[in-house]
This record gives sequence, C-alpha cells and structure tokens, in this order.
Amino acid sequence: MNQPLSVVFEELFDVSELQKLQDQFADVFGVASIITRIDGTPITKPSNFSRLCETIIRCTEKGLKNCMHSDAVIGRHNSDGPIMQPCLSGGLWDAGASITVDGQHVANWLIGQIRNEIQEEGKLQKYAQEIGANMPDFMAAFNEIPSMSNEKFQKIADFLFTMAGQLSDMAYQNMQQAKIIHEREQAEQALKVSEEGFRTTLYSIGDGVITTDIEGRIKLMNPIAEQLTGWSQAEASGKSLEEVFQIINEETCAQVEIPVRKVLREGIIVGLANHTLLIAKDGTERPIADSGAPIRNEKGEII
Repeated sequence: MNQPLSVVFEELFDVSELQKLQDQFADVFGVASIITRIDGTPITKPSNFSRLCETIIRCTEKGLKNCMHSDAVIGRHNSDGPIMQPCLSGGLWDAGASITVDGQHVANWLIGQIRNEIQEEGKLQKYAQEIGANMPDFMAAFNEIPSMSNEKFQKIADFLFTMAGQLSDMAYQNMQQAKIIHEREQAEQALKVSEEGFRTTLYSIGDGVITTDIEGRIKLMNPIAEQLTGWSQAEASGKSLEEVFQIINEETCAQVEIPVRKVLREGIIVGLANHTLLIAKDGTERPIADSGAPIRNEKGEII
C-alpha cells in the first residue's frame, strides 16, 4: 500500500501571503474568514471576525471548543462544492472549503459569521447561558452583525470553493517542486560521498595515479603521481595529460604515445613498452612501468 503523504502546510505555503489574501477576501465580501487545520485549529489569524465570536464566544472555554469543532465539520473535504450550514457554536451562517494536496485533506478555508432569518433569540440566549457568556453583552454583539441573503452568501461560498481549489493545485505543485529539489540534493550528496570515497581510494594507492576526462585533461592526481611528475594537483588540474606526463623511449629518446590516448580511442586497457622514461617538471628522468584503463559509467560509456 502507498504510504500517506507527510504534508506540512507551512512548507507548501507562505502563510503571511495567505494571510493577506484572506484579509482581502474578507474585506471585499464583508464576511469573517480563517484558514485552519483539519481539526479546526487556526493556521492564519482571524479576518473580520465579529465581536460576538472573537471576544465573547471564543473567550469562553466551551465556546472556543465548539468553534473549533464547527470549523472542522464545516471545512471537511467535499469535492462537489462548498459546505454551508449554521455554525455549531453561535448559530451564525458559515461556509467552508477544503484545501487538499494530491487528494489528501490538509486545511480548511472558512468564511461566515453571517446573520439571516434562521437565528432565534431564545436559542441564542440559551447558548449564552450554556457557555457562561454575559447575556446582555452576547445579545448586543449579535445585533451588531449585518445580515446577508442566502443567495448572496452562496455566491461568495462558491467563489471560496474556486479559490480553495486553486490553492490545492498550488500546494501540489509546490510539493512536487520540493520533492524534486530534495531528490536532487540527495543525489548531489550521494555523488559527493562517492567522489570522496574515490578520492580516498586514489590517494591510498602506492603507485602514482592520474585520472583524466574524456578529452585527456587532468582531473585528479594522487601524492605519488605528484612526486614522480613534479606537478601538484592544483597546478596540473585541467591541463592536457601530455603537458604533465611526458614520457620518452629510454634508448632512442623518441616521444612515446601516452596510453590514455589509445584507451580513449579503443576503450581497452593499455600498457607501456619497456625502457620508458618519465620526464619530471624539473627535468629529472625516471624509468617507469605504466598502464592506462578506461573508467566507465553505468551505461558502459567511458567517462
């Protein structure tokens, strides 16, 4: 079975930018708004919250618990459209749309705190007593809330659903991009470890070893090769092998073809003939035995 995604909302979105978007949405449409986790705990700060909800209901322990439960229920995943229903705390009209990543519900975008004809004064008074709120203050704050027709609120909720869908697509794209970056970083780290292991092996060999690219330019030299040629790794790096590794026939003093050229031409292991001298940077001549071999990648190509 596929493992569920491990999604951290704040790693997919800039919450400060979402806050601006949420504030603007609430201001333009005259609704309260907040983005929460799927359990109803807030991610963003409330936008345009009414005094009734922010400073009365949510300031009581039971009222806050009911609000978060309501946010979780109204923000539940629904691919067909926004969920609209009375708040399970204060009874005001609310709507919610889910934000998903690759089918996984990760957050809720909620709007509401709208008054219409369904709220009954008797039920509101009873709820104020239930949560331990100040009754006169509760009712005064309720009467401050502007009313809105169901038709208008439905249109706002539909637009919210569209926006939440766009955020869901953006979250998925951000997640895929983060995955690509993570895989690239892992590959680069693995390559670094491999190169360090290769370098360590190269340096521990008792013979002089030089590696080149496919053009015959020097990439690495171990300490023995530095001693024999008189060139340091830093000096030799990037230079043509012929410039650093100069070899001649001991008897005729004629220049000898460097094995690397034949290796690159024919893709085989090549050894030197007998009586070969290496001419170091300072002119010192040393008899050597030598061979060259191709280094291939996983496709068998010489690298």
